[in-house]
This record gives sequence, structure tokens and C-alpha cells, in this order.
Amino acid sequence: MNTFVNFIIRARWGIAILIPIITLMFATQLKHLEFEGSYRIWFGESSPILKEYDAFRSVFGNDDAVMIMFKDDNGIFNPKALHVIDRITNKLWETPYIARVDSLTNYQYIHADPQYPDDVIVEDFIEDIDALTAAQLQEKARVIQHEEMVIGRVLSADATTTMIVARMTPKAGDDPDVSKKLEAAVNAIVAQERESGYTFHLGGGPILNMAFISLGEHDAATFTPLVLLISMLLLWIIFRRPSAVLLSISVVVFTFLIVLAIQVLLGYRMNNFTANMPVFVVAIGIADAMHLFWIYMIGRKKGMQNIQAIHYSVHKNFLPVLLTSLTTAVGFASLGISAVIPIKTLGIATATAALLAFVLTILFVPAVLAILNLKIVPHRSEAESNHHMLAKHYSRFVIKYDVRIIIISSVLFLGIGAGIYYVKVDSNTVRYVDEQVPFRETGEFTQKNLTGPMSYEIIVDSQTKDGIKEPEFMKTVERFYK
Repeated sequence: MNTFVNFIIRARWGIAILIPIITLMFATQLKHLEFEGSYRIWFGESSPILKEYDAFRSVFGNDDAVMIMFKDDNGIFNPKALHVIDRITNKLWETPYIARVDSLTNYQYIHADPQYPDDVIVEDFIEDIDALTAAQLQEKARVIQHEEMVIGRVLSADATTTMIVARMTPKAGDDPDVSKKLEAAVNAIVAQERESGYTFHLGGGPILNMAFISLGEHDAATFTPLVLLISMLLLWIIFRRPSAVLLSISVVVFTFLIVLAIQVLLGYRMNNFTANMPVFVVAIGIADAMHLFWIYMIGRKKGMQNIQAIHYSVHKNFLPVLLTSLTTAVGFASLGISAVIPIKTLGIATATAALLAFVLTILFVPAVLAILNLKIVPHRSEAESNHHMLAKHYSRFVIKYDVRIIIISSVLFLGIGAGIYYVKVDSNTVRYVDEQVPFRETGEFTQKNLTGPMSYEIIVDSQTKDGIKEPEFMKTVERFYK
């Protein structure tokens, strides 16, 4: 160990300069860092669920869509609301990556001609809006109530809320850039219609994807600086030395910049789950650096010279910090067996960060301390005893009441652990986000005024050519419908 520490001290300038340079070289890759919110990030390419869904889309087309909803308390069947629906419908038809648009105005109404009952007419439900009289609009409202493909889908039962559904082209939802373009296009369409006075609610896969991306970017931009700031404040309260604050924070910053850059080089994109990785790294990296600096301070206060105190600190900390880093890495690496890709990615990345933080701490901190040679006044033994009075009282308390502490802790643990029976798995993506997030507001608005925000689809395969035309097959499908 002495040889290792002596090497660090001899090469202190090289280590202190090389580590930041290496970090900066890795950090240049962060310009390629991207966020992704697609549902596909949660599954591996070999996932049976993903394969089944892709097979479904290859047969039936893309079921992903962009939805625009609004409500008119006086009813949708008025020229103003119908013109808004018609304009949005036409604009969505012209939008790239949109394969089909369904709305109240372009609903394909199938009916018989009163004058020629044998003729079947298929036409847009509402064509020339301005030509319709109030009585005709009332008749339209009455007729549509009997159309099961409309009520509860694009029009609420009370005819006050409507939805325009724009289905996407095949595989358009696989590209996060498409979600971004579609969200921008839909927002531009809605912005042009805001003069109508209606409040528009946006939903669908692309909107959800962008919501997750925005939340991930917000978390990364908010919590990482906040945690760093709080950590710096606590370090200052503990050490009262800028060197302690900067050394500990430097190890953390170097660690998560390098780990993030490695993620980029491996082709991973950040998401709202892995965006919290720097917060884990802060906890791991600061603990390592704090231990090393704290024991160094104790050595100096005992009267040791700078080099002697560095040896003392590394000797005391190397094995404990190594073991805690290894166990932390193993704990996070165990997430690598998860079938959920973001969990696996977070686990492996954080495990890597735990080991990297140890390496950087054990090299960088002693090297910088050897350069700085901090001026620390040694304390007399009596003063040092007073400094550690709280620790001594605490240790005596633990020794005196050891059995009681074990019993009380066990009872508390069992009591709190009973709560595991009440843990529920919730995969509802609407409830993933806070109530103030627009996407959740849309989901709750849809559920309250129109229909459920999610759909459930069942594939029924006859296994034979033209088998769907057989009466028995039709009866089977009808039973599902009921």
C-alpha cells in the first residue's frame, strides 16, 4: 500500500491534470446525448410482447394516434364547433406521418336513400356546414346517437365533447423524432384554433412520448444541480473548507460525466428513468471522497505532516471504501437481470459509476491533497477529545443498550416490513405523472367526458382462409363484443 500511495504522490501533477482532461474528452460526446420517451425503450428487441405487438401492427396497421379533444357545454352540433372540427380534420390529413383522420364531420355515414330505399349511400356525416339549418343540425344530433362507432369514440353520449383521431403511418411511432415533429405540428394546428375560445386537450402516443421526454429533461436539469448544491452546502457545514467541497464534488462530476458519455458511446438514449442516474452517483461519489478527506483531516489535526496524513487516510480507507464500492456495484448490477431495459441500463450504469468513483477518489483526492498541502493547525488531545465528545457518548449509549436497540429495531423493521403486502403494481401510464402535467389532465378529461384514455384489443384468428366469413366465427366475435 505504501508503494501505491508513494506512486500517487510522485505522479500527483500528472494525475491531477490527466483525470480532468480525460473527463473533458469523454464529455465532448454529451453533445450527442438524446432523450427518448417511446414505449419501445421498456422492452428488449427479443421481448415476446414487443414481437406480438409488431406482428399485430404488420397485419392491422399502426394503432398509434394523435388525438385532439374539446368540449362545448352547449353541444357540439353548432356551426362554430363543427367548423373547428372540420378545419382540424383537414389540416391533420395534410400532416406528415398521418395515415387516416376520423372525426364527427368525416364519419362515413351509411344509410338508405328515402326516395330509393334499395340504394345505399355512403357519405361524410356533415358536409356543407353552413347550409345546414338549426332543425337539420338537431336531426343530425338525433341520428348520430344510434351510431355505435361514434358515440363513446369521437363524440360523447351527451354530444358536448368530441375527439378528432389522427392515426399514424406504419412504424412512425418507432422514431422519437417523428413524435417531436407530430407534437409540433399538432400544437401549431391547435394554436390557430384557439381564437374559437375552446380549450383543446392533446393525447395519443406521440404526445405521451414527448411528455416523458420533457419530464426526463426537466428532472435531469432540476434535480442534478439541486442535489449538487445541497451536497456542497452540507460539505461546507461539515468541513468549513472550500478544498473539501471542491474535491468531493469534482469526483462526483467526473464520475457521472464519464458514465453518461459511455452511455452515449454505447448508443443508449436517456429517458425519464435513467435521467436520475446522476443523483445516485452523487451519493456514491461524495461518500467515498468525504471518508478520505475526513481521515486526512484527523491525521493532520493529530500533528501528522501532509504526506504522512495522506498515507494514513489511504491506509484507513482503501479497504472499507473498496468493499462498499464493490457491494454497491453488485447491488446495482443485480438490476441488470431485469427485462425492463431502462432498469437494466440504470443498474449497469450506476454499478459502473460506483467502481469508477472509487478509482477516481483513491487517485484524484490524494494527488490533489499532496499538491495543496493544506494548512491545518494540530489540536491538543483534550481539544480533540471535546471535538469527538458526541461520538463517544453515542458509542457508550449503543454499548450500554445494545440488546434493547436490537429488539426495538427488529420490531420496527417487522412492523414497517408488513407494508410490503400492500404494495401494488400500477402500469397505468396516465398515473405515472403528476396531476398538473398536461398529458394527465388530458387523460382525466377524456375519461370524465368521453371514454377511457386507453384501448384494449383482441385478435381473433380463424386459422383458415376467408374463415372470418363463417357463421360460427362471426358468433364467436360477437360474444367478445358483448
